[in-house]
Amino acid sequence: MKRTLLIAVSAIAFLALATGLFSGGDWLGMETWVFDIPAGNFVAWGLLVAWTALAQACATGPRIRAIALALLILAAAWLSVSVALFGNVKLNNASPGAYAAWQVYTGLLSIAPIVLLLAMAVKRVRAAHGA
Repeated sequence: MKRTLLIAVSAIAFLALATGLFSGGDWLGMETWVFDIPAGNFVAWGLLVAWTALAQACATGPRIRAIALALLILAAAWLSVSVALFGNVKLNNASPGAYAAWQVYTGLLSIAPIVLLLAMAVKRVRAAHGA
């Protein structure tokens, strides 16, 4: 029951944040009261955390759970790592090397949960078919 609730909450949060981010509203550029960080940065951070939390909630088996937990920790650190790489809270004006590192970090955090969820789906299908 608790796991199903976590999956539902993570999925709803992911969809809500994704809708807000992809709508491209002007509010995404508004600075928040928290260190003047733009709202879009918080939405992107929340999206990564919700996405990886969904993978964590679905994880089965000790290895996959460990990978999902590592992804969740890396996602939780995304905003701090991003600010450290860019040197400012608006995430602009980074050096080419820092920007490339940020792209790799963000890209892997975006894609890794998909790969993990697909791996779990393949594992379940194989188990169901006795392979």
